[in-house]
Amino acid sequence: MSNVFNKVIDDVAEDYYEALLGYNWPGNIRELRNAVKYSLTFLDGTVLCARHLAGFFTRAPQEGNPGDSLRIDASALHGHLSDIEGMAIRKSLEMANGNKAKAAKLLGIGRATLYRKLKDLS
Repeated sequence: MSNVFNKVIDDVAEDYYEALLGYNWPGNIRELRNAVKYSLTFLDGTVLCARHLAGFFTRAPQEGNPGDSLRIDASALHGHLSDIEGMAIRKSLEMANGNKAKAAKLLGIGRATLYRKLKDLS
């Protein structure tokens, strides 16, 4: 999947989604990018699992950027992050039985943002 990390991702495990959906995300998308990059650095196979996020959610924020746990070049993940974001959106819709308001709440975003992201995925 990622040329930046020289890794191939064939699947994303349920526990990975659960870990992402169960977190508060005070740093919003920037922190999500950090979490994905963090998990890719620990990927030891082709399936992303919650264990690849172990330690990320307990890291202390850096001074000056409360939501920025790791410094990254977000442009390096842009295309691949949208793939993961799309998977997270589809999974949240599945978990919410198609209810977009509930899915948006699971993702911690507004309904309008979810509708925009769904349109972008089309």
